[in-house]
Amino acid sequence: QVSGSIYRITRKDGKPLVLPQVNFSTTSGLVEALKNPAVNVRSHAAYLLSKKGKDAFEHVQDFLEEVTGEPVLEARALWVLAQIGERGEQVVEKFLENEKNEKLQVVAYRALRHIDPIGTLARAKKYADSENLSLRREIAVSLRGLAFKDYRSILEDLIDGYDGKNRYYLEALGVAFHGNEEQIYNQIVSKRFPEPSMWNWKAKNLAWRLFTPDAIRDIDLCIRSQQPPVDEFRLLAMAFASFRTDEE
Repeated sequence: QVSGSIYRITRKDGKPLVLPQVNFSTTSGLVEALKNPAVNVRSHAAYLLSKKGKDAFEHVQDFLEEVTGEPVLEARALWVLAQIGERGEQVVEKFLENEKNEKLQVVAYRALRHIDPIGTLARAKKYADSENLSLRREIAVSLRGLAFKDYRSILEDLIDGYDGKNRYYLEALGVAFHGNEEQIYNQIVSKRFPEPSMWNWKAKNLAWRLFTPDAIRDIDLCIRSQQPPVDEFRLLAMAFASFRTDEE
């Protein structure tokens, strides 16, 4: 459902530009269209390939091997492979297991989550302690909306992998926290960091992001006991000062 115009600009004395020919009627033409820079062309090609199912597997796999070393095209191939049957999913799973290519590992996780949302929890549990920080962030985002009891152990691994500094990782955890903040703070974070007077930045940022009544109370205790420098005080005090309960 994408529309618009593509303007091709060249020199007056240059050779006329040759418009790319797109053939949606053959499988090889659809695979070639995955290279197209126009999002509507390649997305339509991907859709038609997914409709062909296992009949398109060999063609897309050959395309994946052909574009090895070109991560953008590899990503497009993986996205299609995940949608054309069990053999395609198996190929994508191998990329998910490959810690050496971190970007394609994330693509593989997204593609499998898209085609098999029911299996997301099992995959999240398997890779929650991955060395790939980007993959762990992606796992955290994929946990949103799940019941706390179903993903508690996964979240504990993700929290343990937080270095206390990375803001992108903290926000990804915040997505996973959504709707279960009080349980997470009381049952996980406060048990790992029971003494606000001894808190490090990891504990402070987790409490700051969870923003529950107990977390705000402990931030207050942390401020009073540690008497932090002004920049740190400003960050923590702003969380404390802006907190409102439903009763208030």
